[in-house]
Amino acid sequence: MSKILVVDDVPSELEIICRILQDAGMQVIRAGDGEEAIALIREVPPDLVVLDVVMPRMNGFEVIRELRGDRATAHLPVVFCTHKNTDIDKAWGTDLGADAYVSKPFEPQQLVNIVQRLLWALSRLECAGSWAQSFCLKRWAAILVLQQAPQAFGD
Repeated sequence: MSKILVVDDVPSELEIICRILQDAGMQVIRAGDGEEAIALIREVPPDLVVLDVVMPRMNGFEVIRELRGDRATAHLPVVFCTHKNTDIDKAWGTDLGADAYVSKPFEPQQLVNIVQRLLWALSRLECAGSWAQSFCLKRWAAILVLQQAPQAFGD
């Protein structure tokens, strides 16, 4: 069973996201802010992180910057799930290394599909080193972004 860390400072949103992922058969651990998330990642490494952006103490952009700067966590898949949904926010998240970006509000199945696809891709790369995992996940994330935004290309 895949272990997902969900990080959100709004208890009701944290609960909703956790329940969606649990109902999809995933084991979920929770953090209420970025500092707690970093501590949990080091203590109980998850398979994937679902991360809000706007949080006290350490925001999601700071968290991913720290994760990507550490060899032990650089390959960890990260999905931003946030109310910050401008094109600039999405571009910033992607530039920092997010594997996917989900804007709130969202359809539950959208989040489940993205998480499952990233976990599937990661499972195919288990025999590869962390650098290869990170590189391939970035390519996979780019494909997911393109699939999610056909309206941006006039479709």
